[in-house]
Amino acid sequence: MKQTISVAYKVYNEIDFLPLSVEQVDKLADEFVFVVDDRTDDGMLEWLRERAKNDERYKIYVRKFDTHVGQKNYLLKQCTKDWVLFLDGDEVLGDEDWKVIRLAIELKEYNIFTLEGIHFLYSLKVIDTALPTHLWQGRLVRRTEELHFKGENHELIAGWKQQHRILKEVTVYHLGYVRQLIRILRKYEEDMMIQQIHTPEFLNTWKDWH
Repeated sequence: MKQTISVAYKVYNEIDFLPLSVEQVDKLADEFVFVVDDRTDDGMLEWLRERAKNDERYKIYVRKFDTHVGQKNYLLKQCTKDWVLFLDGDEVLGDEDWKVIRLAIELKEYNIFTLEGIHFLYSLKVIDTALPTHLWQGRLVRRTEELHFKGENHELIAGWKQQHRILKEVTVYHLGYVRQLIRILRKYEEDMMIQQIHTPEFLNTWKDWH
C-alpha cells in the first residue's frame, strides 16, 4: 500500500517564501498542514485560505503563540498521514527532492530521517560555511503516538528509538536570512515603475540577474 505523507508547516509572516516552498513539495504532499501564528499580518494567511478553496489537501489552523515547542506539538497532532515532513515557511527543497523523499518512505527501511541544509546569508551569493554540513534532525518521520517535541528556542523531536539516517540526496535551502534582499528588490521595482528612466526590458533583465 502506498505510504501517505503530511507536509507540515509552523508559520508566521512567511509570504516572501511560502509559495515557493509549497510549490516544491506539491507533488509529494497528500495533505498540507499549517499552524499559523495568530499575529500574522503580511497576507500569508489570506494566501493560504485562497489556496484552500481549490485544494482539499490544505488544513489551516490559526493558533495563539505560546512557545515554539507548543506550536510544533500542536502541528504534529493535526497531521493524519503515515509520514510527516516538517518544513519552515522560509525553507525550500530542490526541484527533484520530492522524488527522493517518496522513494525513502516507500522503502520503509527507516522511521526517521535527518535532512541536510544550506543557510543563505543576506544574498544568494553568500552561504554560511561555519560548519561543513548543517543538519535538521528528524524532519522526515513516520508518525507515531510517541513522537513529540521538546526544548526551548529550537524544537527537538523526541519519542523515537530507531537510529536515524541522513537523507543526503535532499537539500533544504533556508532563505530566511535574505528577507532584507527581497525587500530591497521590491522597493527598487516599485521605484522604477513610477519613473521614466529605465525601460521595462532593463528592469526585467536586472530582476532576472538577481
